[in-house]
Amino acid sequence: MNVGPDCYPNPILADASQVLAEALTGGGAAGFDASDQMPPQVGSGSFWTEMMGYMQEGPDSLKTHLDNIEASWPAE
Repeated sequence: MNVGPDCYPNPILADASQVLAEALTGGGAAGFDASDQMPPQVGSGSFWTEMMGYMQEGPDSLKTHLDNIEASWPAE
């Protein structure tokens, strides 16, 4: 928790690290996402991969990553 925001490659990752650090050190519980409630091909597959891509590429890439997650859902 001794890593400052200037150690991250972009402001999105820096902000995310601060939110997580505050949740973990503030006595509260830290939650990540609802991927454990999703089908495996999404929750432990595309959701994680696409969210990491979004964090690396930034806000302009959001639609592409969300479309990729949506396309990975199994057919009903």
